[in-house]
Parts: sequence; structure tokens; C-alpha cells
Amino acid sequence: MTSESMIMTKEGITLASDMAITTPENKSYNCGTKIFKLTDDFPIGIMINGNVDFQNIPLETLIGEFAKTVDFKKIKTVQQIKDQFLNYLSINTNYTTFNDYLFSILHHFKKELIEEIKEYGFEETLSYYSEKDASYFINNNENYNTEFYEIIPQDKNKEEVNMRIWRIFSYYFSFEGTGIIFAGFDSDNFYPTFFEITLHCNDNGKIIYEENDSMINSEKPIIKVFAINEEAYTFITGISKNFEDFIKEYIEESNNIFLNELTYRLTTRKYNKTLIDEILKICTTLMSDIYKDIGQQIQNFKINGIYDTSEFAEYLPKQIHWDLANYLIKLTALKQKFSSDNETVSSETEIAFITKHNHFEWIQKD
Repeated sequence: MTSESMIMTKEGITLASDMAITTPENKSYNCGTKIFKLTDDFPIGIMINGNVDFQNIPLETLIGEFAKTVDFKKIKTVQQIKDQFLNYLSINTNYTTFNDYLFSILHHFKKELIEEIKEYGFEETLSYYSEKDASYFINNNENYNTEFYEIIPQDKNKEEVNMRIWRIFSYYFSFEGTGIIFAGFDSDNFYPTFFEITLHCNDNGKIIYEENDSMINSEKPIIKVFAINEEAYTFITGISKNFEDFIKEYIEESNNIFLNELTYRLTTRKYNKTLIDEILKICTTLMSDIYKDIGQQIQNFKINGIYDTSEFAEYLPKQIHWDLANYLIKLTALKQKFSSDNETVSSETEIAFITKHNHFEWIQKD
């Protein structure tokens, strides 16, 4: 696995990554290169995370061979390099079908989900997972409307819960591919650009990928963390995921207690069932709306935390940017040493700095 960070200001872009390579057997080796210099002729770097292979070919090999095909003196934008790289992959990697790729990941996800439901219960298991809106190539799946019906309890709204599990799967799915960050400066602009995408497969000559985030020719500073980033994300947002999960669980438990107590009191006062059901429906809808608002407020707080920390970083010297980018990765590595998690993030790091004038330079490379 991987932990990575990026600090982007008008002065330059700092890319930092750990160097751990994790095997399918969860053995880790501190020997992986995840930041790549493409050329001396254009200010750009590429950083990868997740699967280090694409269609069974090492990304390091593909990036190196791709760089040989590009006349960087004719390149004008970072987006051109991103688009040319995707085109290179579509021509030079093995074909598969997206349906086969999706099925293999979906099969593994459902197996894990069923095992966790048996151990922890249905609602508790689902509440543990993060969610993400399904990508268009996921919701085009022929079984999209009924895929999870077989594992949904009979007392649940199957259509609604099926959509919820797809959102959970979409979040899970985004970690199954290869994350790629393209970062640099366009030739005709003074401000930096980055694109973050997730590669999935070569579907018969069409690269299936997700556009996760981007900033083009931006003078706004930004600090971003990628892959395994919980501790670093807490640092830059001011809210830990554990605390956020606690708030969600507390609200859910409080709502359930309230509804149960309300049901009991209405029943003991001998209101008819139709009226009780209508009152409970109204209360449930109101509480759901309130919860959504609280959830949005938490999200806004985290976003503001990122912006505040990022704006402060703009006034710091570049050496502190390098230290901060390095620190954000070591936070994750240190956390793993103090927990039962497998140590899949290493303390050994590599750091690169990209500027308009000096292009790509290594700051630290173990």
C-alpha cells in the first residue's frame, strides 16, 4: 500500500511518497519507486499509488517507455501529457473487458461484505463503510438495479438499500485501481496544474478510468493526501474519521431510541396504527433531513480546514513544504506501528519538487 502527499503553491509543487511495496500476501518491502521524472524538457512529474501494475505490466515500465515516445519540446500543457499517456496505454497494454474486471472485484467485495454481516450484523456493517456516488460505467451494469437483493434482509427497502450498497462498493472500487497524479506547469502559464485519476482497465482499446480531482493553472495553494491518508487527513482538516464515525453512530442510536420511545408512548395512549405509522414516518423524514444537514456541516468544516491549512502553507519556505510533505507520510507509518494494522506504509520516503524554472528535481530519494 501507499501513503502520499502533495503541496502545491505558486512557487512549486512538492510530491512525496513512501516506498513500501505490498505483496498480495501482505508482505511489505521498502524498495518501490512511485514518483517519476519524465523529462528535463518539461516541468512535470507523475506519482502513482495502489496497484503498481496495469494490465499485468509494471507502471514504472509503462511510464518509462511512454516518455521515450513523446516530443516534450512540443508539449504545451499537463493535460496533453495525461491524455497522451492514456492513449499510449490503450494501444500498448493487453485488452480485457470491463465486465470481467468489474465482476472479479464485485465478487470479492460481496464475499467480504457477507462475512462481515454475519459477524457484526447488517446495519452495523453498512454504517462502517464510506460511500461514493457510482461512476457511469458502474451503474451501466446490467444487474445494477438488483445486484445486492439476495443479501438484503426482507424487512428492508431493497431498492433503497441496493443503491446504498452500490455507493459503498463505488468507494471500495476506487481503491482497486491504480491512482495516478500528473503535476506540473503548462508552458504558457505561470501557475501549476494537477490531475488525479484512477486507472481501472483497458476495455478493448478504451481505458476505463475515474477523474478524481484537478486544479488547472491555479494560483490557489492546496495540500492533498492520497491512498492511505487517515492520519494526514486528520492533520489538515482538524477532524478524525474516528470522531466523525462516532458522531454518526451517536446520532443514529439517538434517533432509534427516540423513535422507539415515541412508538411506545403513542401505543400506550391507544392511538390507531395508521396514525402511529404516519407520525413515525414524518419524524423519520425530519430526522433524516437534519442528519444530512449535520453531515454537510462536518464536510464543510473539513473542506474549510483544508483551505485554511493550505493558505497558510503558501507563506512558508519550500524547505518547510518538503518537511511537511514528509511528515504527513511518516504520521501514517508511525500510526501503523502503534496499531494492529499491517505495516504497509514505510518511513522511507522520496520527495520531488517541480517548478516552472528548474523543472523536476529530487529533494530526497532513498
